[in-house]
Parts: sequence; structure tokens; C-alpha cells
Amino acid sequence: MLIAVALVPVYWLASNDLDAPEPPALVAVHNNQNDGSVWEVQKWLIGHALFPESIRYMKWYPVHKLGDNYAVQVKYNAMNESGGRTTTTILFQINETGEIYSHTVISGTQWLR
Repeated sequence: MLIAVALVPVYWLASNDLDAPEPPALVAVHNNQNDGSVWEVQKWLIGHALFPESIRYMKWYPVHKLGDNYAVQVKYNAMNESGGRTTTTILFQINETGEIYSHTVISGTQWLR
């Protein structure tokens, strides 16, 4: 009985070594064929907008490949702090794993947290 108890932790440690996280998968950032949206940008905006439920996408620009990275612009309208609505165009730069590493306001006002 004592031997079985001692073997269980050793087996558990060995099996967990095999479950080490894999490096992030490379993704092909692209516009959705139905509405032109870009999933990575939508996810980012929902996580950073002051009022994410108020976002209305007006225009999605084509995704451009820049070396190993991607760039895309989106024009959207959302509620600002005073309760009014603001139209903003932002340029996003996305790396090969789908992570947004830069955003630049092209026009309008950025209402993000």
C-alpha cells in the first residue's frame, strides 16, 4: 500500500511534464467573408471600449500582410463618456499569432479604457 502511494506522485509529475504548453499557433488574420470583420480586432475592441455593447461597425478595411504581421483599419461608432456617440477609425497592427501589438487612431476620438 505504501509503495502505491509513493508511485502515484511520481507518475503524476511525469505525466505533467508531457503537458507543457505548446508555442502559440500561427494564424492567418483575415476579413470575415460575410461582413468583412476581423475577429482579433472585434475581441480587442470589446475588451477595451468604455461601452462595448454600443459599438456599431461602419466599415472594415481589407487586411494587409506586412512581412510576418498584419494591418487592418476599422471605422466604428460607439458611445462616449458623455453619453453621445463618436465615430472613430483605428489602424491595428497584429502579429503572426493574432495578438494586437499596436493601435493608432486615424480619425475621431478614442474612447477606450
